[in-house]
Amino acid sequence: MIELIAIAWVYGHTRFLEDLYMMLGFKVNYYWVAMWKFVAPVIIVLILIASGIQFSPSGYGDFVFPTWVQGVGWGLVSIPIVLLLGTMLIQLIRYGGFRNASRPQKDWGPALPENRTGRYADYLEVVYESKKEDIQKNGVIEMDKNEPNIVEQMKKRRESAQYNKGYEMDEKPVAEQNGHTVQSEDDKL
Repeated sequence: MIELIAIAWVYGHTRFLEDLYMMLGFKVNYYWVAMWKFVAPVIIVLILIASGIQFSPSGYGDFVFPTWVQGVGWGLVSIPIVLLLGTMLIQLIRYGGFRNASRPQKDWGPALPENRTGRYADYLEVVYESKKEDIQKNGVIEMDKNEPNIVEQMKKRRESAQYNKGYEMDEKPVAEQNGHTVQSEDDKL
């Protein structure tokens, strides 16, 4: 229930759908948005209410466990909840409040650089990888006059990546991290 509320209402279904599109490669039907935001939470609340109404002390057959056994059972059930709330409290203290604790770190997002598109692309430098092998002595790659304007292509790609329009370029950009060029497995073949 808490996860549904956090994803559908706090994080937002629009962002979540964009993330699913980035991970899966296809758009998820809005049927699932209705399920996440409305249907599933209502069903879960009804199940919780029904469980509370029908609650009876645990036992085995006609034997009802003593109160202290019931307490141990509830204690075991509450351990994950206490750990979750304790971790939340530690993070709130560590980051100085809810607003700072709920902001993502700069490295948050897809682990692979080639998957960092859309709103995750802001933290990477996009460099052009030419197919041309001829590097002059000064380290500059000579560009053919037939090749398109690379700077304009990069600007268009960055703008389109921010809106996740799926703009495709003739040349594939690669991400640069710590001075090393990182390529996807498809580009290495």
